[in-house]
Amino acid sequence: MNSLETIQPALLDRMEVITLEGYTLYEKIEIAKHYLLPKQIKENGLIETHIEFPDDALRFLTDYYTREAGVRTLERKIGSVCRKVAFDYLKTKQSQTENSKITLTTEPFKINEDFIESVLGPKAYDEDISQRIDQPGIAIGMAWTQFGGKILLVEASKAPGHGKIQITGKLGDVMKESVLTSIGWIKAHQELISLITNESKEMKTEIAETLTSDPLLDKYDLHVHFPAAAIPKDGPSAGITITIALVRF
Repeated sequence: MNSLETIQPALLDRMEVITLEGYTLYEKIEIAKHYLLPKQIKENGLIETHIEFPDDALRFLTDYYTREAGVRTLERKIGSVCRKVAFDYLKTKQSQTENSKITLTTEPFKINEDFIESVLGPKAYDEDISQRIDQPGIAIGMAWTQFGGKILLVEASKAPGHGKIQITGKLGDVMKESVLTSIGWIKAHQELISLITNESKEMKTEIAETLTSDPLLDKYDLHVHFPAAAIPKDGPSAGITITIALVRF
């Protein structure tokens, strides 16, 4: 629930609401370079000559392991990477003490994507949507989130049934209403939808006849899914995206 909804309207009308926008990706990377990374290097017993954290690695970590308006999670993830580097450094140093033939390298350890995945595990968020948007039943749009906003995938599927509707994903009330509104619009404009397809004239006629004799969606159970269920999503702008996903399957 939006925190503003808990305030009485009469009181809210007398208040000034200040909205604090989240950091952009570029801002997060700059904050990490100049503040978070030096702090974590020091706190984990390293010095700057022990570790090299390129911008590409910071961008990878930010894109695939954090989803927040601020940088608290980003700092924790950077700290985890620094602790792993410190552990490996101490293990190598201990081996050097036990075996004088082993020498510590003077080159800083360069962080890369593979090392980040080995420390933090599989990507927490998948941004590679280019291979999915051409599949039937999938459409792409934009949605409001508490982190500012993001690209939104809508996945729709159907199975023989009796018009049951299932909606999955962490959605607000407005988004759920958009799904129902989209389904209602499709049912009310079945013939129009059939006539604006890109199929041949014969195929259009066949589709129109099928829709007339077998009402669209009434004999199917629908499942509308919004990936990244951990991220709250709401807003009226997803209505057209949901409609396209439903029409495309």
